[in-house]
Amino acid sequence: MRKGISTIIATIILVVITIGLISTAYLYFSGLISGATRGTIQLLDAYCTGTTITIIIQNKGTSTIANPTWIVDGSTQTDPGGCDDSIAPDGSATCTFTGTANAINEIRVVGPANAVGGSVMCR
Repeated sequence: MRKGISTIIATIILVVITIGLISTAYLYFSGLISGATRGTIQLLDAYCTGTTITIIIQNKGTSTIANPTWIVDGSTQTDPGGCDDSIAPDGSATCTFTGTANAINEIRVVGPANAVGGSVMCR
């Protein structure tokens, strides 16, 4: 008589391990992919006119972005002038910031899935 695991029990253990690994991979990737495409912001253009900065952003995600947060030169702004409160999927918004300094201004917009922005030079 041989001692050890029978082939039937070994097969059942391997099937359970395989199902567990597949389930874990599915849950990981479905959460990762849906989180990345939910509300992705893309910066289309940014320019200055005097002391006013105009920024055009687009929602490249699959759900509406409501009340994006703006960070202008380190301070948070929730409602810049001329900017929509929500941006539908594939929609865009033009936002203006007035009273900015005639220098390099750092502007970022933060949505649910990402943040975009950069420096805008006003002269």
